Amino acid sequence: MEEQKRAAAEKLWETFSQYNQGNLAEKKYVIIRNLHTRYLVKSEKETVKIQVSEGEVQAALGSEKINVSKGEKIQISGENEVSRGRVFPSWAYPVGGGLIAAGLTFVLIKYRKSKAVKDV
Repeated sequence: MEEQKRAAAEKLWETFSQYNQGNLAEKKYVIIRNLHTRYLVKSEKETVKIQVSEGEVQAALGSEKINVSKGEKIQISGENEVSRGRVFPSWAYPVGGGLIAAGLTFVLIKYRKSKAVKDV
């Protein structure tokens, strides 16, 4: 495990050095530019995912520039194919949970004397 971490760190350092020297191919990296923005970047097996919470982010892939606005996400594959999507807002989870709990409470109170509710 320790050797894998060391090998990954060495590979990252080598790639960073190539980028700084200008020897890294343009299709091997993504430049992300932002101002006063909240965003999340995940890197998984030759895939980069960018998700924007607030503001706007610009991702540059070689000569192509992609703007990602608030509430949007993009996924860039190892072959530089870009797919877009929407981010499900985080506030919707507690609101949805509250609505479901309120609905169940209402049903249990309204039908508490029926046989089906007594069995529960």
